[in-house]
Amino acid sequence: DIDIFVFGAQEMGLDSKVFGQMLKTLVGPTKYCILTHKRMSGIYIGILVKRSLVDLIPKSEISVKQTRTGIGNFYGNKGAVGVKFKIDRTSFCFINAH
Repeated sequence: DIDIFVFGAQEMGLDSKVFGQMLKTLVGPTKYCILTHKRMSGIYIGILVKRSLVDLIPKSEISVKQTRTGIGNFYGNKGAVGVKFKIDRTSFCFINAH
């Protein structure tokens, strides 16, 4: 079984919550839950984890960041979104860059 799904999208026109629910439906709404998600303009990252792992992920260890590198580092048409977290003693970091 897969423990973690990480989805990244660029040039996305959907609302991030709608996209997250679509992903949850795709992988199995009873087996997985959305750990976190982040959208910056059209760049999106979403993390889904097995429900059985949720209690091993300290909420204080989940960090979500974005960096804009578009015109003048102001516009979010270019840049990156990232998520960092721990499961038990193992660290994970996922980045979607455009």
